[in-house]
Amino acid sequence: MIFAVVGLVAYWLYQDDIGSHGRLYPSKSKMCEQFAKSYLRTIRKVENIDDFGGDAWLRAVDIETEIHKLCQLELTEEAIKNYQPTALGKYADESPIFSSWLVQGDPQYTGVSGEEALEVGKVIAAFEGLKYQKDFVGAIKTLTPPQTEMEEWWFNHLSGNDALRVFDSPTPRFLNKVNFHLLVGYDIEKVTKEGNVVYAHIKELRVIDLSDDGAHPDPVTDIQDLTFELVENSVGYQISRYYHINPTSLVDLKYEGFVAN
Repeated sequence: MIFAVVGLVAYWLYQDDIGSHGRLYPSKSKMCEQFAKSYLRTIRKVENIDDFGGDAWLRAVDIETEIHKLCQLELTEEAIKNYQPTALGKYADESPIFSSWLVQGDPQYTGVSGEEALEVGKVIAAFEGLKYQKDFVGAIKTLTPPQTEMEEWWFNHLSGNDALRVFDSPTPRFLNKVNFHLLVGYDIEKVTKEGNVVYAHIKELRVIDLSDDGAHPDPVTDIQDLTFELVENSVGYQISRYYHINPTSLVDLKYEGFVAN
């Protein structure tokens, strides 16, 4: 009983100290991470944001990202003087999804010509643009057609075409609990060519749901590493496979990148 009372008093004093002096974190990186997460959780409640695909939420994610980067800024005059908005910069330059801050330095190109690199960049930009607009069906249709029964099954499953036997129209499954994610931004890390296949390694900034059942969403931002495989055909380069660098789902590799991971 005495230990319980002492514990309660200690906890009360601890909470009082936090309220009066702020929280002390074990590291700068941990502090910045918690700052950003606290903003996102608080703004969701204060602004009554329920639509996690809406403009208000996506703007909040951009602000959270900027808070995280500002927090990590070095305390030097040069660093502060040279700081440029990144996640918020797109509102000025009208580039809503290309987020050059996700990768340090310029993209690396190996085995591809300048013309090929430009075309690959345009193909990926069109694909990511559809995802940013939450047109996942349009995005998956930009890939090369399924070549195996398993690929065709996953294409129909994700697109909702298999539901036509029950419903009058497809019921896509891209935004259900298992596959839930929204694209906020992306950046190209490196592009290599091996034989007839071009591999583009991308970082995507996603909003994913950490809740257990999806009934009470717990959205957070997450940077994920993905790979595009592109092949050249009569119309130019086309995406053949899209997947996480370290896949964890059972979805066929051709479409694995569409899951939240």
